[in-house]
Amino acid sequence: MVIGVCTLDIYLPTTRSLKDKRRIVKSMIDRIRSKFNVSISELENQDVWGQATLGMAIITTDSTYAQQVLRAAAKIFDQYVEAEVYRLSVEIL
Repeated sequence: MVIGVCTLDIYLPTTRSLKDKRRIVKSMIDRIRSKFNVSISELENQDVWGQATLGMAIITTDSTYAQQVLRAAAKIFDQYVEAEVYRLSVEIL
């Protein structure tokens, strides 16, 4: 069994309130969940307007597949104008 974990630190420069931030983060999470078979959640900085830390995880039998899925899911964030990934970490356990 292989567990893949991805942590993303995201900068949200256009947010002016927690409501804006939560709208953007929820949209990103929903899009990842619908497109990829990964678990994803906001881990830290829930009360900070301009930042979010998201975590994704996948369990599979192939480490190469786990890494490919997590990297592809992380690329989705490049499509968001409101968000900028400034730190990405992928671990295979």
